[in-house]
Amino acid sequence: MIDKILSVAKALFSFRGEFQKAKREKRDRIADLFEKISNCVKDVYSELKSDEVPHGKCAEMLTYANMLTDTVKDEIGEERAEELAKDLIEAHEVEVLLWQLHNVPDKDLQLSKLDEASGVFMALANIVRAS
Repeated sequence: MIDKILSVAKALFSFRGEFQKAKREKRDRIADLFEKISNCVKDVYSELKSDEVPHGKCAEMLTYANMLTDTVKDEIGEERAEELAKDLIEAHEVEVLLWQLHNVPDKDLQLSKLDEASGVFMALANIVRAS
């Protein structure tokens, strides 16, 4: 699940040039969605690091995942947008991560991937917004 979130972030980052070509209003919508995803992932990271269940974050992540296709399909193609949205939908159950990470020897590494994914989404939001 964590690897999938990071993979989606990196895949979307690879399309930053396409997002930058969109009109200002569309770039702002795209950037806003990426920023919201980043903040959600950052909150999940913080709560998991504190050994807390990230309550409500599953529904939040699912909402953003469901918005992804319509938000970016014109820039990256509907098929690719749907694939990435599907991957994010499959990874939306972040509340169960606390249990999955409880006895994992590389918990800190896994958590660092969430932190990285949040950073990639935020960087992408900032790049798209600034162009």
